[in-house]
Amino acid sequence: MINKNEGYPIPIESYIPYGQMNLIINFRTLWLNLSMWTRAFLLSISSELPNTEAVSKRLYEIPFQLGNILQLIFGQQAAEQFISLLSTHIIQMEAAINAQKNRDSQALDESVRLLYQNADELADFLSQINPFWFKGQWQTLLYTYISMTLEESTALLSGDYTRDIQIFDRIQYQTLLIGDYMANGIVQYLDVQGPMREI
Repeated sequence: MINKNEGYPIPIESYIPYGQMNLIINFRTLWLNLSMWTRAFLLSISSELPNTEAVSKRLYEIPFQLGNILQLIFGQQAAEQFISLLSTHIIQMEAAINAQKNRDSQALDESVRLLYQNADELADFLSQINPFWFKGQWQTLLYTYISMTLEESTALLSGDYTRDIQIFDRIQYQTLLIGDYMANGIVQYLDVQGPMREI
């Protein structure tokens, strides 16, 4: 019989160190925030709310929040490049949403082209600074996120609210996958360099 204060013994190597868990939570939260504030921007544009500028300003904080973590590991130059690339993603996503709202197919096509081009650049950059991040995997993760977000925008702007909600549920899961991939790559990178330090 097992005493209520006793449990099955768990090998010490099975525990996730605090630093690793904190890293995973931070990246999951920040990538999830990207999807949530992008959605807030979409809702603001679609409903012509007066908070568009404030929402956009909050959205642009996310690259800096992610960049601050990356700076601790890869240095200031790498962090600044990442911030620039992710900020460009936001610029083009906002442009695509506005183009959809205005039914400007030419502007939409150009924004979508630049979104995927930016995803390629971001994937290439991340794979260069960390050997445990692979360009093809980053492309798959980012392409899927972009495609889903554009689907979400189309559904919301066309009034298909049920589909919009269903897509957003999938987007949230996708951003958690992105956060996990980023965190796991950093854990592996730091393990090679030595004991995991707190981030």
